[in-house]
Amino acid sequence: MTSNDLATDVHNYLADENTGTVSMSEIQAATILADHPELAGMNAARAARKLRRVLAGFDDIVKLGAKRGAVYVYDPDDAADKSRASRVEERILMRHLYGGGRCSTESLFEDLTGEFPKAAVDEGLHRLLRGEALMFDHPDTILSPGFWTHSGLLPRGSTSFTHAGTTRDSMEMLTELLTEYARDDKPLPGVSIPAPNAPSRSTAIEVAIIFTVASLKSDLTVKQS
Repeated sequence: MTSNDLATDVHNYLADENTGTVSMSEIQAATILADHPELAGMNAARAARKLRRVLAGFDDIVKLGAKRGAVYVYDPDDAADKSRASRVEERILMRHLYGGGRCSTESLFEDLTGEFPKAAVDEGLHRLLRGEALMFDHPDTILSPGFWTHSGLLPRGSTSFTHAGTTRDSMEMLTELLTEYARDDKPLPGVSIPAPNAPSRSTAIEVAIIFTVASLKSDLTVKQS
């Protein structure tokens, strides 16, 4: 029986001891959610997007795996550790992005050990290296092309916006240009941020925002020095 509140019903379903680890398709097919009023009239893709937003709001629901093939499990004991691990990884990656794609190990620990235990930062860095989101370029670590797929494992936000037709055309051109850069293993101009392989439109938007922020921060740093 549903409560008519999607977040409550999703949590109750995942928290049920009989549910275990489930995929998005299994969540959508669950009796308590299959005909849920908050999902009424939605196709499978749109309903999945809404369910992902709901799931992302729970600290005790853990997402395992990449965007495609991800599964979810209720794990209150491990959720806090996984949540912190994700935050550490996200902070490490953002430190690299704001550094134009690279960061020295020394400065990374100086910046983050005030916020997280040193062991957590060390483990996060090694996870990103093992996952090929980062690679060594002594004495720094730099973003690798695997960053763009690894970032899909981290908590994600969702932003919708209206754009002009010229922006749509520019996005199409951007995906083509990024594909060329990735094919040649070239980083984006002026930084050490790699181009993603076979970028989707949403990935292209991420690249545009990240590249713009990194470029503007670098320009301001030079002007202020």
